[in-house]
Amino acid sequence: MINSIAQIDNACRLELLNLNLKLTNINGKLSRLTNSLLEGVITGDSYKEVEAKLLIDKVSLEAKIAAQSEKNGPSIQHIEKNLEPLKNIYWLYLLADKNKKRLLLKSISSNLLLTGGKIVITPKSPFDLLLNNNPLPHCDHS
Repeated sequence: MINSIAQIDNACRLELLNLNLKLTNINGKLSRLTNSLLEGVITGDSYKEVEAKLLIDKVSLEAKIAAQSEKNGPSIQHIEKNLEPLKNIYWLYLLADKNKKRLLLKSISSNLLLTGGKIVITPKSPFDLLLNNNPLPHCDHS
């Protein structure tokens, strides 16, 4: 589970990096286009036509970057932050005294139910993702 979170995070970071590289490329083209106009290599009409196309592409990329960052960034960071302690939770529980075990269970669960001599634990979010196999947030590669 934790490996898949890392894979999702890496995919999101790569997607954002790819979008930012495309944006840098467009900014470079705009700069070279301006230089070509100033040097008299192209006419003003040609400049305006190419600039309009590049600016449309730039605005579109900036919107994609903002949406990608907003949609995926906080979710992945939130999950990583909350699931990081799970790597050692078993050992923490085994080594803890009774009071610390109680606090540990309280911090990861929202409900404890005793049925038929067994304790049923309902985990809090995001720990419920581990039990329910709910899909994790992912990058939108559209």
